[in-house]
Amino acid sequence: MTPQLRIALIRGIIQSVVIGGSTFFALAATTHDFWLLFCATGGAVFSSLAMRFGAEGVYDSNMAKQVSIPPVEIHPGGPQ
Repeated sequence: MTPQLRIALIRGIIQSVVIGGSTFFALAATTHDFWLLFCATGGAVFSSLAMRFGAEGVYDSNMAKQVSIPPVEIHPGGPQ
């Protein structure tokens, strides 16, 4: 797993938890149908994770392979 995919997975998990939680609690306030809560929350979590991890992670990994960025030298006192 490339570093870009790893970062995208972490971002995707965080985003999925937030979006899934807000979807669950918004629907739980209006309905008590478990199947509806499960499907809506699952759809929100899956779509968020798939887009963040799948699309962004693959795109960033491909860009990292194509573009060679030279390493940056860090000077403690600033640029010299």
